Amino acid sequence: MNILLVETTLSKHSWIGDHLLGLGFNVTTCTELEPAFRAFQERVYPLTLLVVGSLDLEISLLCRHIKSFPKNSQQMIFAVIESTCSSSEILQSLLNAGVDDYICQPFSREEFTARLTTIERQFYRLSQLHTTIQHITTTEQRRKRTEEALRESMEGALKKNWEFFENLNNSFADAIITVKLPEHVIEYANRAVEEIFGYLDAEYLGKTFRMFFPDRDGYREFTETLREATRQEHTILRAEHRLQRKNGECFTAEITTTFLRENLDYIRAISIIRDITERKQMESALERERASLARKVDERTAELQRANTELARASRHKDTFLAHMSHELRTPLNAILGYAKILKKSVNLTPLQREGLETIHSSGEHLLQLINDILDISKIEAGQLELNVEACHLPKCLEHVANMMKVRAERKAIAFRYIYDPNLPVGIYTDEKRLREVLINLLENAIKFTDHGSVTLRVSRKPSTGSRQQRSESRTLPTADDRPSIADSPLPTVGLSFEVEDTGIGIAEAELQNIFLPFQQVKEPQFSQEGTGLGLTISQQFVHMMGGELTVKSVLEQGSVFGFTIEVPEMPNSSSPAIVKHPEVVGYEGPQRTVLVVDDAHENRAILKTILLPLGFEVLEASNGQECLDMLLVHQPDVVLLDLLMPVMDGVETVRHIRADCTNDSTKIVAISASVFDEKKRKILDSGCDYFLKKPLGEDTLLNCLQDALKLEWVHRYDCERKVSVDIPPPSVLMPDVVYPQQEIDDLYSFAVCGNITKIFRRLDHIEQNDVRYRPFVSELRALAKGFQVKKIIACLKALQQKE
Repeated sequence: MNILLVETTLSKHSWIGDHLLGLGFNVTTCTELEPAFRAFQERVYPLTLLVVGSLDLEISLLCRHIKSFPKNSQQMIFAVIESTCSSSEILQSLLNAGVDDYICQPFSREEFTARLTTIERQFYRLSQLHTTIQHITTTEQRRKRTEEALRESMEGALKKNWEFFENLNNSFADAIITVKLPEHVIEYANRAVEEIFGYLDAEYLGKTFRMFFPDRDGYREFTETLREATRQEHTILRAEHRLQRKNGECFTAEITTTFLRENLDYIRAISIIRDITERKQMESALERERASLARKVDERTAELQRANTELARASRHKDTFLAHMSHELRTPLNAILGYAKILKKSVNLTPLQREGLETIHSSGEHLLQLINDILDISKIEAGQLELNVEACHLPKCLEHVANMMKVRAERKAIAFRYIYDPNLPVGIYTDEKRLREVLINLLENAIKFTDHGSVTLRVSRKPSTGSRQQRSESRTLPTADDRPSIADSPLPTVGLSFEVEDTGIGIAEAELQNIFLPFQQVKEPQFSQEGTGLGLTISQQFVHMMGGELTVKSVLEQGSVFGFTIEVPEMPNSSSPAIVKHPEVVGYEGPQRTVLVVDDAHENRAILKTILLPLGFEVLEASNGQECLDMLLVHQPDVVLLDLLMPVMDGVETVRHIRADCTNDSTKIVAISASVFDEKKRKILDSGCDYFLKKPLGEDTLLNCLQDALKLEWVHRYDCERKVSVDIPPPSVLMPDVVYPQQEIDDLYSFAVCGNITKIFRRLDHIEQNDVRYRPFVSELRALAKGFQVKKIIACLKALQQKE
């Protein structure tokens, strides 16, 4: 440590300098004040040791000078005071001048050293404190400078943000107003307030929101709404209010208010005011338009309802008309086709008679197909047509179609070719009837419109694509809504492609789409009167329902090609449907069964009797429902064949009466109707009928129904041929000692020569009823008649005539 020793007077303590040196201090000794002043300017002395003999002004100035130097701000002044200067006034003056500590004579060296050590420690502590204070001061200054810079930066950013906020708010077309709660005093507003209300800043700042409302009630409603929203702690409130501009004009505004909270109190509210005058005008106009549209919709709906009612009425009338038309047409067709089929069985027909019967039968079938076409298109329009998917022997089906069309083509002297893929499957699952109808329709059209050349049916196998829907690159016909072709099957599918090609007149490009519309026909005069114009429309629908699309390619005067591709499940070879030919039914096993035929048409009853009597059935007749009920009181038939459309009492009402009588529970009821509508069929079956058959009634269909209803075991022609011996026993063996009625024998002989088996059965019944003695004879001839053994019957009767 550097020590400045100032001794301005001769002192008896001259040992102090040497003593300080001995303690290791660097000592600079000045005997005058002037050198002492210079020494302080040149060097830093932490400790100044003054030896004071008397107090004068220069010593006080020296002390103050030492303390005034910035670099000596930590300077310690230690005074050694002579005994002559130890008064309290002098000591106080020294302390006031800046002396830090003093020691008065007398004192020893040890005491001096101790006081010096203490003052040294004070210096060091003061130096540390000064350093700490200086560090703190520097840090604080740095902090203040940083805070100042940050404040300036934040103020600059805040200013920029405020400018951005101002520009943003002023860019809005909606007025934005900040009010202080709960007084609703306006604190801030954007420029849109002036545009909407017409007020300047000075006119609304510091004012309440009341100035924007035309009356107190509106303002009160607004403030109460705000208070209720804050009470329920809603953060956003939106409502419409009527406000007023500066010029007195009132308008409707939408006010959206957001609340600002400080601690737990709402202190401000920010309201966004939007002028919705135009929107209200548009809403009013829209509401008027909506009301007008609603009236028009109501009017149009009423019109549609009336139209639907009329359509429903027309549809009912159409269904009724079709039902009656079907009945009126199918009833005579039933007799025509039935008798034609029965007469064709006769063995004594001339070729001309057989050809005539064939013409009658084919014409009836053609008329029936026309009726079915009309009914099918009606079902298609009603969405009621469905597929009946069953096992189908494909080669047999195609062969049947080809053989039938070959005959028709030969009549027109044109060639018919049937080309088939040898890899065609044998058994498939499809609606065989609909597939056959499509092919027949396409082939009939091809034959009809071809005068020379050929018609070709081409059937090939295609790889399965895994999809039931096939697309063609040819022209695609319009199709109905997508419908499933057949039910999903786990069996593998196979693709079948059908093409019908002809060399006929062809179809013009303009007519390609029209020919598939209902009741559309070609415009060629020689063809336009043939058919109903429904065939292609129905075929198109059938193909689509089977999963394909009917396509056509045609060149005028060169011919046409119609085709479609479908995918069907293929049956395993082991389960392919077998083709079984049943021999002709000539009777049944077991006791005689009674059939009650109820039909108002005599010819329909007659044809059923013609079919049933030769088979051994007892046939009862009734012409209406009431007669049927009357007969059921007397007889107990096994089955009732009941026509539905009859006078006095129709079939449905008759069924209800039959089922109401518990004594007729075992009687089977077979409804026979010309109606082919599914709703009618369901209604009939629900009424209590066991079976439903439609006219024209085929013999096979009738026999299958009776077999199922009565659990019959049929006797076929070959059974009778095995049972009846070739040699006719002599009459004496058959009927010993019996006189035969000659007239009856002659009549039976005449009937046998004519081949009239029906009359033979009737006459045998008459003989048996008149005399039971003839029962063995009647049974023998009846067995021969059931086997259609006409020659044997003639031989037997001739032998009896010769005996008599």
